[in-house]
Amino acid sequence: MIQLLAKTAILPAILLMSIPDRLPSQSKYNLNYRYRDGYIVKVAGDQNKDGFTDILVGHPEAVSNKGQVKLVSGKNMRELKIWTGASSGARFGTSIAVGDMNGDKVPDYVVGAPGDNSGKGTFTVIDGKTLSFSGRGFGSSANASFGSSIVLADVYPFFPDKKLDVIVSAPNFSTATIKQAGAIEIYDNKSLKRVGGFTGSSNQAHLGTALASNGDLDGKPGDEIVVTAKGYYSSIGGCGGGYFEVISGGVWTTKRYLGPSRLCFGSSVLIEDVTGDKVKDIVIGTGFNNRTGGAYVWEWNKKLTVPGYKSTYSFPIRGRNFGLRIMSVPDMNKDGLADLCICGSDTVDFFAAKSYFKLGGFDRKTIRSIAAPGDLDHDGVQDFIVAGYTTSYPSFTGAVEFWSTKKWAFTPADNYILAKRGGRVALDIDMGVKNKGAFYLVLGSMSGASPGVKLGSVQFPLNIDNYSMIMTGLFNQPPFVNFLGFLDSKGKAQAFWTASPALGKFAPLYAQYAVLVIGYPKLQFQDASNARHFVLK
Repeated sequence: MIQLLAKTAILPAILLMSIPDRLPSQSKYNLNYRYRDGYIVKVAGDQNKDGFTDILVGHPEAVSNKGQVKLVSGKNMRELKIWTGASSGARFGTSIAVGDMNGDKVPDYVVGAPGDNSGKGTFTVIDGKTLSFSGRGFGSSANASFGSSIVLADVYPFFPDKKLDVIVSAPNFSTATIKQAGAIEIYDNKSLKRVGGFTGSSNQAHLGTALASNGDLDGKPGDEIVVTAKGYYSSIGGCGGGYFEVISGGVWTTKRYLGPSRLCFGSSVLIEDVTGDKVKDIVIGTGFNNRTGGAYVWEWNKKLTVPGYKSTYSFPIRGRNFGLRIMSVPDMNKDGLADLCICGSDTVDFFAAKSYFKLGGFDRKTIRSIAAPGDLDHDGVQDFIVAGYTTSYPSFTGAVEFWSTKKWAFTPADNYILAKRGGRVALDIDMGVKNKGAFYLVLGSMSGASPGVKLGSVQFPLNIDNYSMIMTGLFNQPPFVNFLGFLDSKGKAQAFWTASPALGKFAPLYAQYAVLVIGYPKLQFQDASNARHFVLK
């Protein structure tokens, strides 16, 4: 049977068979795909107009710490564009902000490089239409970590011009008398010249630890910006101080809002209506350097006075540094409100707005960044992207991981082979006990995973193309070893992709693979997996 099915003339006929769909439903988040070398992620919009959301990946440690930012296709993980920092140690890609800077209705990108400019830091604007550098802004103080955080908001001039200006933090900024007080710098949209700024007022305040903006809060001209200062850190006593302040349309408020002591209050900040009263709230996260952490909601009352954090708004704390990252995510429980994602150092938890009921979560070590791209792979469910350092296999400096409630048949222990070196990647196929003993084949495509092919009532997630047909003549031969066979008593198969350096002439090769399960002796389709990306680089 294996020999017969390997013939290209037989496979198209098999692809016309069908039985009732038995695709499993899952409620648990699963790691679906891992993209190497990066630990900052942002949603970039559909840059190449292929119907899939693309992403930006920042890797400040790349190329001898020059740093890199990559624009990556959400369809097949192809690298569409790579930008590299200007100098050794620049750490280009430490922060990324996305917004339409020039009014052409195409998102532009602003990238921070705290080590550039002889250690004074820079930010670089990338035109979203041309994907070229269109301007730079420069920090003024060495070792201030200028560019650690960036937000875009209409704050200048004081009568706003409806154009996004660049607000950059320098949380380690020092003066002659005050050390690491921190600072905020405001740069005009057109000239990228500094037009204003604010400095922390106490030693080790670290003003600018986190920044957030979400339009107008107080009804006055200009957007508001919430700026946090987590205070100094001590391994014995935790963080000292911890507060946030507000820039209103470019004007610094005189009110300082203090958080609980010793919790590194201000590690993160979010502006969003999480109380369901149609007024934007301020959510402040804690958690820094192995502390317990927490998250607090402050209600905005449109008068630039915040009545204080609500101690009744508590969240179940799980893992280290809970509150280290906070973001708004699309409405997960279908109640009409955007929901909350709160991260620790190694946990991701989702909470319903208003009720703060926990909706789910998953574990991931050393989280640095998280993004919600929507339904990235068009499989009908919300996806999440988590990035950070790696602490175990696969061993590389950073990893960007894609999580979903969909169950994939492939466990993504790795996702590419370096062509010049060769090697093998085990696909680790697990189609479940219900499919034990069934006949399977692993099929590939270079044409994406949407809309796929309907095989009777089974939806096979790949678009069949010439690559698919070429594979059918090479089943169970390198590089497609054990791509055709029978699942064991647990529903598993041991297929693996292998390559010798001779295959380097085909690199880069971007493909996706999925498993098709065929019952026998009737040769009827009975299951299919989701797709998995794989790259020969």
